[in-house]
Amino acid sequence: MRNTTLIPSCNTARADRDGFTLLEMLIVLSLLLAVMVVVVPRTVLWLNDTQIHAAADDVVLALGKTRARAATEGLAHHLEYEVGGSSYRITSDSAIDSTGPWTALTGNAIFMPLDSTGQEDRNRYQKTSRVTFDAEGRTKDEQIRIGQVSRLISIAINPLTGIASRKEDGQ
Repeated sequence: MRNTTLIPSCNTARADRDGFTLLEMLIVLSLLLAVMVVVVPRTVLWLNDTQIHAAADDVVLALGKTRARAATEGLAHHLEYEVGGSSYRITSDSAIDSTGPWTALTGNAIFMPLDSTGQEDRNRYQKTSRVTFDAEGRTKDEQIRIGQVSRLISIAINPLTGIASRKEDGQ
């Protein structure tokens, strides 16, 4: 009989061990970090974009509601909003309903000034503006801008029909 000694090979030694090596852990962590560097900023941009679109939709609906109230009641109604702020309300010329509750925009969107490039100090613009619908539901050629510094959506109001539609700036 031959006397043989078994020398463990790399494969057998690996099979007997539990856990991972430091190198393996570092490779996995670096891959996860690379994926997060790509995914997280895009997710944040997508969430901000969703909030701005939701805020614009809320304002378009509020404009439609204001127009419908004006036409139904035969009395001028207004959508007041804070330029540089994030609140709006529906009011009328009636002594009974001259002020309504303020409603906040969705997310962190604000009403931007029309001449804004997005770089101005928004505290300069802390004032209230409004869109007025007459008794037939018509208005002047109006435009409202909603967004953040990096993203703006314009809401245009047709003067004859009073119908509001939104358009992303830059389109």
